[in-house]
Amino acid sequence: MHLREEATIEDFNDTIWLHEIYINETWTDPYTGKVDTRPMVGIPEVSRFKQAEYVPMVVRQMYRDGKGIPDAIGELSVRRGDLVKEIVSYGKVDQGRANEIVKVALEQDLVWSPGPDRIKLSDKEANRMLGAESQTLNTP
Repeated sequence: MHLREEATIEDFNDTIWLHEIYINETWTDPYTGKVDTRPMVGIPEVSRFKQAEYVPMVVRQMYRDGKGIPDAIGELSVRRGDLVKEIVSYGKVDQGRANEIVKVALEQDLVWSPGPDRIKLSDKEANRMLGAESQTLNTP
């Protein structure tokens, strides 16, 4: 900036340009690539909820890749740490964010935890895989 007594239109344009750079660099969501200023004003990030919707797909892929661990009755689950690593491997988020995403997926009942350090598809997701979205597995 120049040390003038009056601002010029160029000063105004430079200020707007710097502000746009700040907003884009600081508030661009690494997952969606879009600017999300809601956290700045105290509104929770929407992208965490969007990202959580992908967790069941990641778990399914882990099952297909042979990374599922069978329990006593043969139902598969994955280790939470392995799930977090798998999410991080997609290159969009760090480990802390991946843990948050898994937590949101658990809170939204997209996946569930049958025990310490285990994650598996929720009944809703398992039913979707079976093509019975309107029923639960406990339906007679």
